Amino acid sequence: LHEVGEVPIGEPVDELSLALDQAITAVLLDQFPQGRHRNRAFEMKVQFGLRHGGPVAHRSIQTAPARPRCARRAAHIDVTLVPGRRGDRPVRWGRRKGQVMQLSHAQGSTDVPLLTETVGENLEHTTARFPNRDALIVRHQGIRCTYRQFDEATDRLAKSFLRLGVELGDRVGIWSPNNAEWVAVQYATAKIGAILVNINPAYRTSELAYVLNQSGCRFLISAPSYLTSDYRAMVASVEGDVSGLERTIFLDSAEWNDLFDAGDGIPDEELWERESLLDPDQPINIQYTSGTTGFPKGATLTHRNILNNGFFCGEHHGFRVLRLGPVSRRSGQSDV
Repeated sequence: LHEVGEVPIGEPVDELSLALDQAITAVLLDQFPQGRHRNRAFEMKVQFGLRHGGPVAHRSIQTAPARPRCARRAAHIDVTLVPGRRGDRPVRWGRRKGQVMQLSHAQGSTDVPLLTETVGENLEHTTARFPNRDALIVRHQGIRCTYRQFDEATDRLAKSFLRLGVELGDRVGIWSPNNAEWVAVQYATAKIGAILVNINPAYRTSELAYVLNQSGCRFLISAPSYLTSDYRAMVASVEGDVSGLERTIFLDSAEWNDLFDAGDGIPDEELWERESLLDPDQPINIQYTSGTTGFPKGATLTHRNILNNGFFCGEHHGFRVLRLGPVSRRSGQSDV
């Protein structure tokens, strides 16, 4: 734990930079004693907790290190080292056998404590408190369900993914505009520790193939089409170039209905066993940039990231209705 304290951000670019340097230096010294990091290739991922008039909201950036322009106050800074890449190959650090990289987490004081639970736990607790309140309303689909109904439906879909063979940490892509299925897939994959990969509905085939390969998607859930894009034809055109993709399931199809029904034969205990392996700091979502300055770049979000972002946005604005499923990175993970 490397404490860097609370950093004002206004004129404070220099103070923020200093705090960043302190946190980064602490991580480097911790992981690579005696300056052995100097010839290492790595990427630095820095996460800021930002204060907007009180509550904390999260934003993730990737830096080496950069000088971000933020608003008001930073509540905490998280720094994670991951192996860099040379071309298409990851750079190995040559750690001694059995040596494991650890997350270095620095957090300042906050008036409201952060949520420290998984997405599934949060939904379970909310369902216990408000079982008959509306949880999801999708006007354009005519769908309205309570927390109890939504929790049961996502449990069923989570068990379907278990039947499909989705393992802890597997990447499941979703290529679709906003709809009820999108939200259900996000919660279901989170409940089993899979990582949902958001694929921008505006992507063309080159971007689709890149994201599927770069993220390592085993499965893809896709809308059949969107606007003028024929997703079925586009997926078919890139399947030969995506070696890790095992199966694509299209929404509004018999295959999707079969998937949803497949979980009925899985006992609840199997889902509970998987949930017992989860931790709030485990990743459950990868969001990609639009790729306007090159190929899209992914940012990984955890249970903690997503829950606290949504919670504090709602707290700050006084809303109790949040949208968890963006169509792309820019629309945010919890737009109100």
